[in-house]
Amino acid sequence: MTLPLLLAPIDAEAGIAPAASATFAVRPVLIYLAGYFLFGAGYIAYMTFMIAYVRDAGGAAPAQSAFWCLIGLSASS
Repeated sequence: MTLPLLLAPIDAEAGIAPAASATFAVRPVLIYLAGYFLFGAGYIAYMTFMIAYVRDAGGAAPAQSAFWCLIGLSASS
């Protein structure tokens, strides 16, 4: 999608607009910001301690590698 954007003609006159005061209201998106933060915190905690869990369960390097491969395959689907 980048190639069509780069090939599109740009009209220099159309991009000029009078300066306007723009405001951003945080309150409507606060729930999304909170959800994104919690997702990130959970992801970091999960990925940090999963290898420790696999290791403590007796998983050697091949099991840990298989775990990361499984995570990579599931993320790419």
